[in-house]
Amino acid sequence: MTMLRIPTALRRRVPVLLLAAFALAAAGCGDAGDAGAGDAVRETLPGGGTLVRYAALPTEPTHMLEPDLVLGVLEGEEWEMFGDVRGFDAGSDGAIYILDFHPRVIRVFGADGAYLRTLGGPGDGPGELTQANGLLKEPGGLLWVNDHGKMRILGLRSDGTEVLRAPFPVPGWGYAWPGERDAEGRFWEGMWHRDGANVMPDPGLNEASGRLWFHAVHPETEVRDSVFIGEQHSRSWMTAFEGGGFSLMAIPFEARSATILDPEGGFWTTEGADYRIVRLDAGGDTALVLEAGVPRATVTAGDRDALLERLTVQGNMPEPAARELLRAGSDRHPAVTQLFLDDRGRVWVGRGRGTSDLPPLWDVFERDGSFVASVEPAFMPSSTGILPRIRNENAHFLVSGEGGEPTVVRAPVHF
Repeated sequence: MTMLRIPTALRRRVPVLLLAAFALAAAGCGDAGDAGAGDAVRETLPGGGTLVRYAALPTEPTHMLEPDLVLGVLEGEEWEMFGDVRGFDAGSDGAIYILDFHPRVIRVFGADGAYLRTLGGPGDGPGELTQANGLLKEPGGLLWVNDHGKMRILGLRSDGTEVLRAPFPVPGWGYAWPGERDAEGRFWEGMWHRDGANVMPDPGLNEASGRLWFHAVHPETEVRDSVFIGEQHSRSWMTAFEGGGFSLMAIPFEARSATILDPEGGFWTTEGADYRIVRLDAGGDTALVLEAGVPRATVTAGDRDALLERLTVQGNMPEPAARELLRAGSDRHPAVTQLFLDDRGRVWVGRGRGTSDLPPLWDVFERDGSFVASVEPAFMPSSTGILPRIRNENAHFLVSGEGGEPTVVRAPVHF
């Protein structure tokens, strides 16, 4: 597949590049493999939920996402260069809000890419930011900013005026805040309650069990709620370095569970190993199980060699420790790597591809489990873990530019 590359010279010369030449808006792939998923088998589960099972899904994307707007440059004016993007969203008018962690500002661009204004700025005062790591723009409503330096969620008007401060659902810190609010106006966040004492793990393989809860808070009333999601088991690897340093790492190639809020009520969750996604209702009971016959790719010797090089050369891990870590790893890649929802309530399921050389492939389903499309971007999104935002039939992604500069890319979604 030919990957879209935006020339650095153009990106430097034009701060906001409107890519009219690429405005093909997720054109269909035509002869790119299966036209769609086969008919689903639907069954009623003993508890009253629905099982939706697909024997197979398309082996190639049915739709491509082609960018029509890129924000961010390597060199330029202060407002067009981003240092550490920790969140972005789009309003109902198409305006794009981008949170830059280090300067502690939010830059706002129009739907046409024109720079409009800068909100925030460093400080503890109203509307100022300390360690903000995510934002959410409600359609026609406030801009919500998660500031873990203040341990508060800030409600801002479009001009940056702060009108509300709400406590976190769960005290803590994270790299990026997913920022989702349900139909009742509550913010939710997951918290893993580990069994046993919370102590520093020993070097080597560590295993732990516990329970995942989602906790909620209403920003206006501060009324709280909790829902039990399920029992969970985790494995990690502790490496101690000479001089007192240490590293706690995930087990290579192992599936990671994911749970996200369904704003209409409930949650979507997956263990990740097999292609099995569960929708829970507001009380935590199973409402829908979505399964598909998607094979798990085998971890190859090349996969292990590439990771060994990254661990030892880039990560400075001693080679004996890195080889021990690899021996604890899975022999198959996960079937599911990501979950997120668009603003129409459709679930986007990241399908494990067994390689980091290809862009993601997302299978999109309606809330009732009906297959919609298999979608691939014509560029490589950033691997920071910041999820895309799908708003107003546009997908917004964090992408590393050719010089390593963070950019926010918009691509139309039409299917």
